[in-house]
This record gives sequence, C-alpha cells and structure tokens, in this order.
Amino acid sequence: MNDPIQDFYDRHPYPPPVSDLDAYRQLWQDGTRLRADFHLLWPGEAYREDLQILVAGCGTSQAAKHAIRQPAARVTGIDISATSLRHTRALKRKYNLKNLHVQELPIERVGELGRQFDKIICTGVLHHLPDPEVGLRALRGILKPPGAMHLMVYATYGRSGIAMLQAYARQLGIIPTEQEIEDLITVLKELPSGHP
Repeated sequence: MNDPIQDFYDRHPYPPPVSDLDAYRQLWQDGTRLRADFHLLWPGEAYREDLQILVAGCGTSQAAKHAIRQPAARVTGIDISATSLRHTRALKRKYNLKNLHVQELPIERVGELGRQFDKIICTGVLHHLPDPEVGLRALRGILKPPGAMHLMVYATYGRSGIAMLQAYARQLGIIPTEQEIEDLITVLKELPSGHP
C-alpha cells in the first residue's frame, strides 16, 4: 500500500516550486545574517561556516536555499516526495550547489545516512508522521553535541481556519480524493471575499 502523505506531496509538491534563487542568495551575501543566525543557535560559540546541516522534509527548495546561503556548509536534504526532490535537484544543477546532497528517505530512517549533523531543520513535517515522537527521536539520534534543531509544527490557533474547513469536509462526507479536493477548492473560490 502506498503512503498517502507521500502520494499527496508527489501530486502537490510543497512549497510551490521556484526556479530562481538569485534574490534569496543576495539576502545572505554579506555574511551578517549568517553570523546572526549562527549566534542565535550557538550564543558564545566561535562562528564557523563548515556546518553539517540536515533539512528533514526539505520539500522543493528548502535544502537548496540553505546550500546557496551557506556555501561552506555541507547540506543534506531528505524528503519522501520524489517530485519535490526533482525540483531540489534542478536548483542544485542550476546553481552548481556542490555542497548539497539530496536523498529520498523518510525521517524515521534518517539514521541510514550514517552521519551526524550540527544543525537539523525540520519545519512543517513532524506532525504528518504516524508517530511524531519516533521521527523526533530519529533526528535527535543524529544530532552532534552541541547541535541545534530548528523545528516547527502546526499550531492549533494558527491553523484554526484549516481545522474548521477539515471539520466541514468531514461533516459533508468529503474524502480526500483528487476530484473531491478539486471540487471543494472550486466551491471555496466562489465564496464572497469577505466570507469567514
């Protein structure tokens, strides 16, 4: 049986793919932001650029963005979506990101990389796992001391509109098939702009 989350992100890669990272690279060029980002995670530590970075659930561009902004770092991006990784690989080729490695791999099996990382980034992913604690333990198991994790999970209040929409879909008996989702999107687009 196929993984429904993997199938969803293969059909709907996230974030929407981009092909141009020039403006993004410009934001990080002078090094000031890199130093601030480093010292936010490691206050009092000597600044260094040769970090081992893992972007777990990298989507279409997050690992490429970290590789482009930190050329002295070794960046690894993993994701379960082959579609998303194709977009990441296209950015890797376009920007000649020799410091970027991408691999199709679920977070729960991240230990198979056989490496440890200074920094692990996992945003908007853990809560999708069947058992988020298993994923978090797997990430913690490959974090070097004194490593840092940048984690983000969906918050109840920040996503209250989505929760309401999901409850509405359940009440109507809508199941998450491609056609039913497209039909729901069509209906939502027809709502007046001020509709809650």
